[in-house]
Amino acid sequence: MNPKLIRMFIFYSIVLFSCTEEKENPHLSVINIKNFETCIEFKYIEFVPREIKISHSDSGYPIYIQDIKSRKTFKYNLTNDTILYKSLSETKLSNYFFETFLKTDDSIYLLKLDTKNIGLLNRNGDVIRNYVIDTIYDPIIFPPADLEFKNNCFIIGNVSNSIGFGYKKDRFKYYETVRPILLAKISDTKLHCLAIGKFPENYITTGDNYKDNLPAACIGKDGNICVSFGADNNLTLYHNSNQILKKEVKSKFIDKFIPYPDEKLFDMLYLKNYWAEEPKYTNIIFDPFVNMYYRVVKHRQNKSEKGNKLNTWSVIILDTDLNTLGEVRFNSEYRLGIFIPTPFGVILAKSNSKYCNKAILSLIKIKKNEK
Repeated sequence: MNPKLIRMFIFYSIVLFSCTEEKENPHLSVINIKNFETCIEFKYIEFVPREIKISHSDSGYPIYIQDIKSRKTFKYNLTNDTILYKSLSETKLSNYFFETFLKTDDSIYLLKLDTKNIGLLNRNGDVIRNYVIDTIYDPIIFPPADLEFKNNCFIIGNVSNSIGFGYKKDRFKYYETVRPILLAKISDTKLHCLAIGKFPENYITTGDNYKDNLPAACIGKDGNICVSFGADNNLTLYHNSNQILKKEVKSKFIDKFIPYPDEKLFDMLYLKNYWAEEPKYTNIIFDPFVNMYYRVVKHRQNKSEKGNKLNTWSVIILDTDLNTLGEVRFNSEYRLGIFIPTPFGVILAKSNSKYCNKAILSLIKIKKNEK
């Protein structure tokens, strides 16, 4: 099955997966600073990637949030007094959040699904310039691998449409051959592309399928690229195409990963349940304001004594050498996937107890406890 079609199915099947409350950690403290109400339904709220700058204007630090039901994108500003207000200026974007990267309000990059063009658009949606990706590559953007951009370089997922992935005999070749991260650097009016990275050893030696042939990646300190696979406990740092560090960063909430059976390849109900129930490392995020990495962890779905499904998740906090500082757990009150670094803390999306279908943006701080 085409990996792009698989990812589209997974995206729509997990849109309703939400997540919640932080648990005490002996090494870390989570401080809730403020909550801000929104008009967006909790199950439809997503974060639109933007350029993270250490400095910000007096009007506040901009955050872009999308209602994926309407595909409308809203701009919020977080002020120095930690007041979050919705901007009156309209953002005319109708593309999915993961296809879009906002350098500024009037300088927007867009990679449309199933194309090999990155467009530079203004706030009205007018195309200023098109950058063409080399035809030998098959770029793909899909959560959690949002369109990343820093220092004139994009991080894009790289797949192969010529090598099969559905069956084990095909995956041995796929894992050995495909470099899953595509670096696309802007130089004048052109893109220079370089495929980097490799699949984990347990993928290569077993040929097992974990439904995550596209890893999460982010640009961290010194321009290094941190890569995280969904069913691998290790994190890897690259500088350009050179691997400079690999380290085990295991969640205490993951016991094992169960491969997806080949005989269920075309069973969409089984796939939906597998994706909901299996644990995964879903994202890796760099916070330049505190020089930390956040590895987002989806836990195995369990049931309470009453038979209710319990969707918990956590974030592993790491320094720039990938040393683990601690792990903080959340439950389904907070939405998995929204973890936005700002100069004043981290923004999460939280369900509104007064208006149960609306989302709250919650500003928190994570601090190391004194010994």
